[in-house]
Amino acid sequence: MREWSEVTGARILLVVAAGLALFAAGLFIYNGIYERGYQAARDFYVAKELRTKEANDAAIALSESKLMEDIAKLKVEKEVLENENVRLDAEAAQDPYAGDGALGADSVQRLNTVR
Repeated sequence: MREWSEVTGARILLVVAAGLALFAAGLFIYNGIYERGYQAARDFYVAKELRTKEANDAAIALSESKLMEDIAKLKVEKEVLENENVRLDAEAAQDPYAGDGALGADSVQRLNTVR
């Protein structure tokens, strides 16, 4: 009878096959764990990116509404200044001393209102 320590081709093939099966099983398990971890990380960062985009969209909408308010205020202020400019031009045109080389009291007062 042959002893176990005796090396035969069948035994070598059996050990190599068992080693390969063990390696394949380990590789399959590792790959499954790796894929689950990768999928979880990907889901986490996709959700985080979505939350960030929603926050950015909300901030942009708020900024745009504030910008529209500021633009409306500036338009009103521009209209007031243009009306003031028209009024001052009309007063300057009516000043009898407009052609003189020096400024009169009325001209100085009109210029002081511009400040």
